[in-house]
Amino acid sequence: MEISMNTKEILIKLKDALINNALDAGDVPVNDIKEALIAEYTVAIGKDTIEYNRLFNYCSLIPDTGLNKNETISFIDRMINYSIEISNHTSVNTTELPDNIDPYEQYQTYLELSEHYKTANINQYYLCLENAYFHCKDAKTKQEIHDKMTAVKNSGHVTVKPASIVIVSYNCMYLMQKCIESIRNYCYKPSYEIIVVDNASTDGVTDWLEQQPDIELIKSNTNLGFPKGCNIGILNSKKENDIFLLNNDTRLTPNSLFWLRMGLYKDEETGATGAICNYDGTLQYHELFFTALDDYIRYGYINNVPMKNAYEECTILCGFAMMLKRQALDKTNLLDENLSPGYYDDDDISMQLRKLGYRLYVCHNSFIYHAGSQSFGTLPSDSILNICSRNRDYIWKKWGFDPLNNSIGNIFKMIYATAEPLALLEINAHNGASYAHLNYICPNLRYVGYESNLSYIPLTIKEARITYTDYDNIDFCQYNKEFNYIIINNATEYSEAERNSLYARLYGCLKADGQLIWNDNTPHND
Repeated sequence: MEISMNTKEILIKLKDALINNALDAGDVPVNDIKEALIAEYTVAIGKDTIEYNRLFNYCSLIPDTGLNKNETISFIDRMINYSIEISNHTSVNTTELPDNIDPYEQYQTYLELSEHYKTANINQYYLCLENAYFHCKDAKTKQEIHDKMTAVKNSGHVTVKPASIVIVSYNCMYLMQKCIESIRNYCYKPSYEIIVVDNASTDGVTDWLEQQPDIELIKSNTNLGFPKGCNIGILNSKKENDIFLLNNDTRLTPNSLFWLRMGLYKDEETGATGAICNYDGTLQYHELFFTALDDYIRYGYINNVPMKNAYEECTILCGFAMMLKRQALDKTNLLDENLSPGYYDDDDISMQLRKLGYRLYVCHNSFIYHAGSQSFGTLPSDSILNICSRNRDYIWKKWGFDPLNNSIGNIFKMIYATAEPLALLEINAHNGASYAHLNYICPNLRYVGYESNLSYIPLTIKEARITYTDYDNIDFCQYNKEFNYIIINNATEYSEAERNSLYARLYGCLKADGQLIWNDNTPHND
């Protein structure tokens, strides 16, 4: 089996597999990777450049075989950086970044914000006071804020819980140290505890973790994988705390945890929130490129601010930084350990929460740096892709549909934000992932969705009002030139004859300038 992915996505998965011992260094197709990057570089940037010569010379120095694990990870990291250069070659980042990301007056923003929430949401009111206290440097003002926090707490109406930050560790000491450092730098200490589950590391990170007084370390004699490691961390956390699952290759930025918690406590229905990041390949990906890592941290400071439309509902959240409400998580079976060593475990816990009626939100004002990065046409299946394929099949059997249908695919690249009225018909609407995103970016959306697979029903976005029926039962004549767009998902499952037949039935539904989109990146204009 071959799975089509872009270069960065494949490289990330290879790196993750190496780190988690799911792939041996000798199984990494080093020569194929070099050839693919050089080919892409030639097309995107050209041969007659200093950058191309640098890449070519580096690849010439790297043997195709015989690299150990650390050497292979280092090689993949370099290739990831080159793939980022390719994808960003024509992009210029014009974002102005401040030098000072901890200004004296920062607390005033959150103190003023607390007044907004004082009568609207007592939990968010308390969180704003807590963040104002954390940032305040004036002793007298700090005490006044603390007195307010105490009074609110004593009212008995606040249900906010601290966060237990659960991190699964396997080697990569430097990444772990930087991750922990970012937590200490940008989070209010009483608002969290750190729990690290170490999967039998061999590079000294376990010894370093043992020396940290603010970390509860759980040591395993074997590599348990990500899902089981997370579950052990959850079970060893303080029983009432919310859970923040965090990859060890991340770095929190100023106020990122605060805004995830603000999203979590926006209402009772919210079960989990997730951050945006600099890579990922999902809805949570925020297209961003800086040459210096510190610039990503500084970017977090200007992004993680009060935002009018911060929360986007979604059907799944990526597990690199997932905040879970304890009362919701306690109703689930935790992460499915059948998915060890990892991949699709975050899909599964997301679907468990949605089946229970909880909502999931991406917090656009919570940016967290993720070191992995992301772009390859196609690589043959190897150990890591076999794991992905196996776990994808497992989820399919468990939930009754392909987990890839939980995402919006490439729709977000075809339909852009607009304040104008937009009418859209979606065939194979699944559980409303496309609707949720389009409703977020297009506030005047009129949406009609149809789906034939009844397995999606318990997980559907409520407001989508998707009709679950056999498509042969639909009279499309009722929609006379109504839609700006018609989306047909799973387009590759249709034969050419079936496509033509469906197109003939849908033709009359499109407006004169309407567009029919097959979700195989082949748009057909009316």
